[in-house]
Amino acid sequence: MKWLIGIYLGCFLGLLKMAYSDPKFYLEYIDRKFSYVCYTCLIGFSAFWCGIYVARGYVIDNIDLISEQLTLIDKEYNYLTSYLLTIIIGAGISFAASILFIDIARKKIATSATA
Repeated sequence: MKWLIGIYLGCFLGLLKMAYSDPKFYLEYIDRKFSYVCYTCLIGFSAFWCGIYVARGYVIDNIDLISEQLTLIDKEYNYLTSYLLTIIIGAGISFAASILFIDIARKKIATSATA
């Protein structure tokens, strides 16, 4: 998991460098793709998490299961949702960062236009 976080942060630094060094290219091409992917992941994984939550609630409330099955359902649910939560938080941070990078690129363009 640590190496994934390292790759994630490395990608942020690369995008930040691109937004600062080539703001026109960043705003015209990369930002559109980056924002779309982040927003789609945020909405898609959040909907998937809500669906799993509703399905788990239905199974626990309406189906008569033995205690071992309930324990197994809770164990697998917690295992899956911990990864989903990580992806959702990462997508949210990425979307927020894309807004920050847009601001950086626009300020860089404004600074270079006045100079």
